[in-house]
Formats: sequence, structure tokens, C-alpha cells
Amino acid sequence: MLTGPEALSVSEQVKILSDAIGKPIEYVPVSDDATRSGMQKAGLSPELIDALIPFAEFIRSGKAAQVFPTIKEITGRAAFTFSDWARENAAAFN
Repeated sequence: MLTGPEALSVSEQVKILSDAIGKPIEYVPVSDDATRSGMQKAGLSPELIDALIPFAEFIRSGKAAQVFPTIKEITGRAAFTFSDWARENAAAFN
């Protein structure tokens, strides 16, 4: 598995992108009710929705991410941070 060196929440990722492009970006979390409604409209079964909803906050918080040392093991150097990547690719977001 290839990962960066840190697990970030969605709000942390948005803040980093905002800083990299020099423009404000607002993160607006989607409520579980809105998520449920969207899943229902997409045709997911109630059982699947009930199984997935508890993971929404876990994923948004960044706690679902696992960090692996694979990049350093293969290349001998630390993986780039999301901040490094955002600064390098800022032009793609303007």
C-alpha cells in the first residue's frame, strides 16, 4: 500500500488546499440524514445504508486512513505530505 506520511481529516485537507491556492475554500460536512437521503435516491438498500452510515464520520475525521511506510522502504526517503502535493499542484485548482 502506498500512502502519504499522515492521516488527515477532510477539513484538514480542505484547509491545506485553501492555503496552497491562496483562496478560501469552505468545507461543508454532509449530515447523516442528507447522506442517507442521497443513498436512498441512488437505490441502495436500507440494510446497506444502515451499515454504511456509521462510517461516514469515521471517514470524514481521517481516522479511517492508515499510514504505511512503503514509500520510505522502497525509495529511502519519506513520502511527500499532502501539503507538499497541494503546493506543487496548486495551479490545477485555480
